[in-house]
Amino acid sequence: MNIKKAIFFVLIIVSLLLPFVAMAQAQKVPKYVGIKEGTTYTWKTEFDDGPLADYYEDLGLPADVAEAAAENDFDNYELSTKTEAWKIYIVDLYPEVEEDVWGTGVKYDRVKYVYNWYKTKDATDPDAWKKVEKYDTSKIYEPDEDLYRHFVDIEWGIDAFFLPKRLHFEDIVDHIDETYENDKDDDNHDAAISTVKTQFFLQKKIVGITTEWNWKLTSDMESFESISKYTDDGILYYYEWTYDGDIIEKLELDTIGGTYLIENFWWIALVAGAVIVAVIVVVIVIIVKKKR
Repeated sequence: MNIKKAIFFVLIIVSLLLPFVAMAQAQKVPKYVGIKEGTTYTWKTEFDDGPLADYYEDLGLPADVAEAAAENDFDNYELSTKTEAWKIYIVDLYPEVEEDVWGTGVKYDRVKYVYNWYKTKDATDPDAWKKVEKYDTSKIYEPDEDLYRHFVDIEWGIDAFFLPKRLHFEDIVDHIDETYENDKDDDNHDAAISTVKTQFFLQKKIVGITTEWNWKLTSDMESFESISKYTDDGILYYYEWTYDGDIIEKLELDTIGGTYLIENFWWIALVAGAVIVAVIVVVIVIIVKKKR
């Protein structure tokens, strides 16, 4: 057998094995995981420590001390007012395993993923990206609402990049709402949580949650509020954290059309389809008239 024939047979064998390799890869990742290995997810960012300084001033700290405290918070969380974008590259997805998250004997299915995290001060310059974390790991657990209520902070909501698909945010809200039910009428602080709904084609669709929290430690205290929205694949497409209505942190998934297209895709598709049909009808009418 000459070299050409050998290469030919090798290619045939590889092509026959490819579907099985693809099936094995598909079986490796359960249906509740929406992220994909080898994919990069990018968010446009906005950070401002000014509202945090206002918060510390409202607590009664002098202006210079409040500013220093806000800057220290940003340093601790590796945030910068100069950062324009973040991106996460999914290096690898591990097979699904069970984990006793709280050490109580109750196990949850989960998938660990390996990722690289980058940030940039100039989103238009491909060479300006700097690596924040390399080969770091995180986990996506099965969509269990009783588990994920522990991932929500009433002050800043959910700021996870990725959640499982088919997570019922309304059930998470119900769980947390019960926890903070007594706080609603407490003179010392206010707490509120609710779902975020968008008009998805002909019906309302729940895409995330909002939170509101006010310590009310002084008469000047205002509320922290958050908004977290996720795609059907469990990918964060919008996050906002504010104090007194001013943005401290904002993330928006960098896609064509941004948040507007994600939330209005079907309406845009419907209008575009109607326009195309109208154009076709007009063209047909013109052709028919010319033939007459």
